[in-house]
Amino acid sequence: LGHEWGAIGGSLFGTAFNATEWQILSEIEYGSAPVVAAMLAELFSMPTNTLSQLLARMRTAGLIDRKSSSEDLR
Repeated sequence: LGHEWGAIGGSLFGTAFNATEWQILSEIEYGSAPVVAAMLAELFSMPTNTLSQLLARMRTAGLIDRKSSSEDLR
């Protein structure tokens, strides 16, 4: 099964997103805590700038929405 995940040109389900990116999307959707980009970067051992670019792609694709934090106004 592991080989099948990367068999679609490095993407899953014919999208531009790979397995790690789908895991991040899953964490955003089904995680138990409010999602903060810094937490995702740490959880997936990913540089924050790389994660920010990925999140921007997901937002452009209509997969996620960004909301301002009520705690720190970001």
